[in-house]
Amino acid sequence: MAVKDLLNAVWPTSGGAIASTHSALINRVKFRVELADVEPASGDVLLLARIPQNTYILGVIWKIITLEGAILTVDIGDYTTAATPVAIDADGWGDGVDLNAGTVPVYGTSIDGLTAYAGGKYYTSDAYLTVLINDASADAAVFEVEILAVAEAFLEHVTETDRLR
Repeated sequence: MAVKDLLNAVWPTSGGAIASTHSALINRVKFRVELADVEPASGDVLLLARIPQNTYILGVIWKIITLEGAILTVDIGDYTTAATPVAIDADGWGDGVDLNAGTVPVYGTSIDGLTAYAGGKYYTSDAYLTVLINDASADAAVFEVEILAVAEAFLEHVTETDRLR
């Protein structure tokens, strides 16, 4: 397994946030991955974003823009921020996302009730949002992953009583 850091990617189109919007309550950040730029192998982990401690992720949405053209599934999950990242739940946000099925664009979401984090997740420590490559033929697909998160500043002002209402 190799870890491919897309946090500060040098590729012109893959890695780094391509769009983000912020409100008083919700942050939306979208990442674009072009596998031709990344050239991952089966078992490689792509680091998309660093999730800071005390962040609540409501859900993750993905959009497949270009199909792979061969068998390719990926898992969307989270890993520790250790020097060698370790899976917390490698498929907590998306399990076996098929990058070669359907008519593009193909959309999917963690909010469908089928994943471990279907109800969202509160991060008590730093983590990475990741994509795990499950098959060897990863060289053509283009997809986006979008995070919906509650802003940290908002969480700091919510009292325990407010959370129970």
